Amino acid sequence: MMGSRTLLVLAVALLGAACQARKAGVQELAEPSAAPAREGPCPSGPEQEPGPGELRPSLDAFRAKDYRSAQRLLGELAQKYPKSPAVALWQGEATLYEASTVAAAEAAEPHYLRARQLEQRGCSLEEADAYYLRLGLGNVSMRRAMPAAARPLFAEMVERWPQSAQSHYVSARALCALGELPACTEALETTFKVAKSHQRPRFLRTHYALEDWLRMSSTQSEFAELRLRPEYRRLVAEAKKE
Repeated sequence: MMGSRTLLVLAVALLGAACQARKAGVQELAEPSAAPAREGPCPSGPEQEPGPGELRPSLDAFRAKDYRSAQRLLGELAQKYPKSPAVALWQGEATLYEASTVAAAEAAEPHYLRARQLEQRGCSLEEADAYYLRLGLGNVSMRRAMPAAARPLFAEMVERWPQSAQSHYVSARALCALGELPACTEALETTFKVAKSHQRPRFLRTHYALEDWLRMSSTQSEFAELRLRPEYRRLVAEAKKE
């Protein structure tokens, strides 16, 4: 049997071990591991956006077709609001509209892609800006002779804004450029029908009447082969009926 002294030493050792365990437990509770940081550029809710007053000078310059001034003003806003997809979008617009060249499209593309990236990561866009982001990025691809890249962007426009004749028209352009004439014909027919119904999203910058779409289709380069076919003449004749 153990002597009293041995039992005393054992008890003290057990008591010390218990105290150490309790201290370790308290330490673990006092210093929990940090929560993982949220990913993306907009982790704290709505991203910072310029107010209407801040954005207005650049938009006024854009509407006045002073694209260089618009680019300069938007560049300053981009420095202040790097997580604003709207600012990135308008940078793309001001750059693309400056000239009808491939070089302008190539210069505009990074701005559109930045806006798209921010949107995909959770930064919100107004509906009108979301519409023109897809249109602008798709037009960049079309100008660069890359209709396969434009097609899904225009298809998304058709899905989200079927009441826009423009959505169907640009989709028809990409489809004809890809040689998909039956689908192109259908998209162009829908363009005329929607235009004839006077449906359109209220946020569109410009509203084209049926006569405008008919006129544009008569010279649109992507429709050159389609215009040689009787299907095109039928579409035009049907559209002109009362």
